[in-house]
Amino acid sequence: MVDELFFLRTDDVPPSDALKVLVMSPTERKVVDKLKNRMPIVLSASRGVGKTILLRKAEDELAKSLATDRILPVFVKFRDSTLIAAKQGDAFLVWMVAKIRDEIARAATAYGLMAPDNSVIRAIRGQSGPGSTMEELETKLTTAYRRKSGGEETVESLDPDDVHYLVERLCAQASLRRVVLLVDEAIHAFQPNQQRQFFTLMRNLSGPYITIKAAVYPGISTFGESFHPNHDATFIGLDRDILDKSYLEAMRSIVIAKDSGLRRTIEDNPAVFDTLAYAATGNPRILVKTISENRRLRRNSLPDTLRQQYQEAILSEHTDLADKYSGHAPLIHWGRSFIEDHVLPRIYHRNNTKKETTSHIWVHKDAPATVHRALQLLCYSGALRQEDKNTRGPRNGIGTRYLVNLGCHLVLDSDPIEYCERVTSKLSRRAAVDFPADDEQFDEIKGHDLETVDQGDANAALRARLNTRATRLDLTDFQRKTITQLDLQTIGDVLLADENTFRKVRGVGPVYARRIHNAAQAAVLEYLSG
Repeated sequence: MVDELFFLRTDDVPPSDALKVLVMSPTERKVVDKLKNRMPIVLSASRGVGKTILLRKAEDELAKSLATDRILPVFVKFRDSTLIAAKQGDAFLVWMVAKIRDEIARAATAYGLMAPDNSVIRAIRGQSGPGSTMEELETKLTTAYRRKSGGEETVESLDPDDVHYLVERLCAQASLRRVVLLVDEAIHAFQPNQQRQFFTLMRNLSGPYITIKAAVYPGISTFGESFHPNHDATFIGLDRDILDKSYLEAMRSIVIAKDSGLRRTIEDNPAVFDTLAYAATGNPRILVKTISENRRLRRNSLPDTLRQQYQEAILSEHTDLADKYSGHAPLIHWGRSFIEDHVLPRIYHRNNTKKETTSHIWVHKDAPATVHRALQLLCYSGALRQEDKNTRGPRNGIGTRYLVNLGCHLVLDSDPIEYCERVTSKLSRRAAVDFPADDEQFDEIKGHDLETVDQGDANAALRARLNTRATRLDLTDFQRKTITQLDLQTIGDVLLADENTFRKVRGVGPVYARRIHNAAQAAVLEYLSG
């Protein structure tokens, strides 16, 4: 049976609408079932593969069966974690605990389990008056960028053990079996210290009444010393294997399910479609995007389509990360040069001179830590995908094997269709281009202070991003016009603007002001989250 992947984002359409047109396969069905059971899960997939929609599907099914199964789904997004003040060591942990407590109380109230003023709900929220602990913490912890002095608010610690006790009380009083936390965007790729704190919290919170399911990006997760992904949780990878025999059929089904009008075009131009499908390296969103740019699947337009996406967009977006995260700039710039100047030429040369072809590299585990960190950032951008860690390579060495995005070297050939057919017909992981621990290409960044990068002043980087021009935000034409009329020049200006600010524009009432305000803030957080 064709194993179809999801092709929608909940960011693209409302979650309820996305679920109505969802295409599910036996594999995705099994994943959703696991997201609903009592096992802690780390759900790993690249951007565009469908982590969010899987979590939303599990939430929807648990909600529908709540009356009988008595399992409360709680959807949690940590996207606004980028605004947390970083200088105070426990600030992020305190914020996470408060966020989780608030979302549990919100879900219990939304599903009508208990009245909003019930003592357990109030206790979970930390309410002693009209406000809540979460609201107070958000004010204290997410406003460091407002203060020119850089001073930090003092916050009281929230004990994760209290969450166990309060959820146990909630389950007893509301006749629940357990609470399932579905955590989307659980970690931020550029803040390993926050990653470690989250996974430690995930381990500490897991128990008979709380189960956590967390979505992460592959290759860039820093789990810390107390959390072991294969022991403390079930690790599920969603990235599609391009070596799978059903790969092309599955990718074809995704595109046709999204737009049935393309069926005839795909049938008439199978070679062009297959090349685009392999170039996407298992990412449905990128495949749909490239087909939209060459909707008629013309052979003569294929080189330009591939060049725009894989030689310009992916690597250009990777370089743009250096503007957002200045502390990582040396790693980001080195990573792009490493891919363009050394990895892609070597793969292309090998594939044109050897019978066995490859799209993989293998890097020795003893290579400088800065190299591994730079390669993780390339995974975040989509140029690489980490496949196997601590796997054997040449001369019995141990290292990490990465899949290089096929599209990035298909563009190197004058006939990408012929090159793609030749490469994919004899593609082998064993033929990976290897980089030993002392490879001379690593010399440039091997002395770079990685600890300074990972533990640096995150708020300084935040302020730099907030000073970026507001035109970088993904907004509608009307929203852009409104922001221009209000002279909101930077992203920070947009974030600080309240609903009353937007009401100053002629013809914008309270309802529309709220919509513009929410859309603008969502765009800001999307930008800050990378």
